[in-house]
Amino acid sequence: MAIRFQENNTLQEIRKEMHETKDGRYLTRLSMIEMLIKNPNTKVETITEKLMISTATIYSWINTYHKSGLEGLKRILRNGGNHNRSKIDSKIFDTLLDKIDKQDEYWSAPKMREWIEKKYSVIINVETIRYHLKKRGYSYTSARPSPSKGDRDAQGRFKKVD
Repeated sequence: MAIRFQENNTLQEIRKEMHETKDGRYLTRLSMIEMLIKNPNTKVETITEKLMISTATIYSWINTYHKSGLEGLKRILRNGGNHNRSKIDSKIFDTLLDKIDKQDEYWSAPKMREWIEKKYSVIINVETIRYHLKKRGYSYTSARPSPSKGDRDAQGRFKKVD
């Protein structure tokens, strides 16, 4: 299947950026953009095979590139391992969880990602957000405190009795 791609930079700009970067993950993202500029009809399967990344990651990177250009691709934080998770400022999640605790509205992980990006200009993967929520005792499916950590008496009163 061909990818819908909007070219924001020239091939020369991408190659210059590739030459100057020392970040391997960013270089992979630039390689994907280079492939799409060279051949706009490149199929997602081709990119998946050549760069060894998932289809979902490809579309995520393309969306980021369309929204935020090369700067957006630079800011993407990796979702795997504690290496990058530890670099994320804990104040981001403190502020986010304060907002969630007010129960003003429903907060999905993608909505949290958008809020963080707007407020802090940082793109954090949804899985990383879920990791931090779970680490702080929240259920990542509904972004509220996990019932297992709650009051046992209140849980007992809530349970349906046959």
